[in-house]
Amino acid sequence: MTEPSVIPAIAVAVEVAGALLFGVAAGSKLRQPGVCRDQLEAYGLLPLALTWPVAILIPVVEGFAVVVLPYDAKLGAALAAGLLLLFAAAIGVNLLRGRTEISCGCGFDAPSRGLSWTLVLRNLAMAGVLGLAAQAPPARAGAWWLAALAGA
Repeated sequence: MTEPSVIPAIAVAVEVAGALLFGVAAGSKLRQPGVCRDQLEAYGLLPLALTWPVAILIPVVEGFAVVVLPYDAKLGAALAAGLLLLFAAAIGVNLLRGRTEISCGCGFDAPSRGLSWTLVLRNLAMAGVLGLAAQAPPARAGAWWLAALAGA
């Protein structure tokens, strides 16, 4: 039996971390959709009529990325990275407007922290790492949850 490549193992670790991150984020937003809507409204990037639909859509897409990651790493990582890039852009626009007091919306259970360029860089870095992980050789054939649990 051949040894598994370290690159796919790292990719699996990144995908699991991404799934956990977006699972927690989606759960937090779905538990408190009003808070999510209020935060979207505070960002001032959408017409008010769209804040409720988008407040529901974001955690649905986050949850979809979590479900898709084990079966199609490229699609799941693309969804997750796309969301991270979207969030980085929204934070960046508000920072350029001088609005640092807005809650980032990263997780409602965590203490509120204002917006910063560090958050933009963090989201860009996470999007990049997810994108790289999705490019790893597909040595897991859709069942990396079981492979990770089995220690493969």
